[in-house]
Amino acid sequence: MTSDTINLTCPAKLNLALSVGAPDGGFGGLHPIASWMVALAFADRLKLTRTNVQPSRFSIAFEQDPTAARVDWPLDQDLAYRAHALLTEHVGAPLPIDLALKKRIPAGAGLGGGSSNAAGVLVGLNRLFELGLDEPALRTIGTRLGSDVPFLIGALLGRPAAVVTGAGDRIESVPMGLTLHIVLIFPPFGCSTSQVYRGFDELAGPDQRVNLSPVRALAASRPVNPDALFNDLAAAAGRVEPKLAALHRELTTKMARPVQVSGSGSTLFLLAPDAPAGRELARQVTAWTGLPAVATRTM
Repeated sequence: MTSDTINLTCPAKLNLALSVGAPDGGFGGLHPIASWMVALAFADRLKLTRTNVQPSRFSIAFEQDPTAARVDWPLDQDLAYRAHALLTEHVGAPLPIDLALKKRIPAGAGLGGGSSNAAGVLVGLNRLFELGLDEPALRTIGTRLGSDVPFLIGALLGRPAAVVTGAGDRIESVPMGLTLHIVLIFPPFGCSTSQVYRGFDELAGPDQRVNLSPVRALAASRPVNPDALFNDLAAAAGRVEPKLAALHRELTTKMARPVQVSGSGSTLFLLAPDAPAGRELARQVTAWTGLPAVATRTM
């Protein structure tokens, strides 16, 4: 028998390289991507407790949230809640739980916090109730919740780096071989993923194609060249949120090193040579801009 309680860390994800294509009918109108994704030690904390009481109970709150945001969305729109509902529907039986989620990953930050929570619920419930679902089955369910969920399921199962293609459903795990030290910088605003993709379509046009080669090359490169990291959504994110573009330019100048946009924004990040340097760079960012910054690493 399994324990009646399971604790999981739900990691943030980072797109170290991201190539995006125009919407493709083969993906149901979604944008095909090619991305080198990594999971980070910066994470939310999830506790699932099996109960005999229905309905299930959900406690979701930010813990030391760097953007001082609050959980202000309806419960039925939360991805952790929706993951529980989908898995219950899939197995055709109730899965009564007490769920306690302490969030550190900001909402609208391009770090996949909600997707990671969904992945944690799917993996955790599968273990807690001994459902016996394999990873492909969990990924299929996860795809219904978001394009980052399948990768994050793999990260929770011990594969924290991958080249992800298609609509986020094709995942090729890659070895890291080294730890990357990363500074995350949190503006006091989020970016709407849907608006950023619309902005991308306006900038790129209907003939934009995914370019897998530089993504694979970066994922295989050692050491990682900070100048080679790229994100096809960065320009669109800056267009949708001009304050992000201005902050990006300011930090790139002040830091005298490449600063990147994570996913669809709004988090900015940079690579540090080691953990002490990462902590010092995070301190400098906060001193210069007043913005919260966190030094973390890849899993």
